[in-house]
Amino acid sequence: MTSWKVIFCQLITIKTTMRHCILSGYSQLLTADMPDHSPLHEHLTEVGAQIDRMGKITKKLMKITRYESRDYLGGRIIDIEKASDTGK
Repeated sequence: MTSWKVIFCQLITIKTTMRHCILSGYSQLLTADMPDHSPLHEHLTEVGAQIDRMGKITKKLMKITRYESRDYLGGRIIDIEKASDTGK
């Protein structure tokens, strides 16, 4: 039986995936016609890199099939690596 915690994580990742697509598209549109030497281009390139990083984390969250946690700063958090179906 699927845990409500797993279903909750899956719902969050769907919304996060949609946001990732929107942010990635805006980042690409903004930098498309901007000169490479522009200071704003450099900042937007970094924003794009962080958007890609967020996408990789989201993909890991989408692979969660069970609830596994670990100690973190005096509390417990979901262990994405152990909770995913691939364990990678």
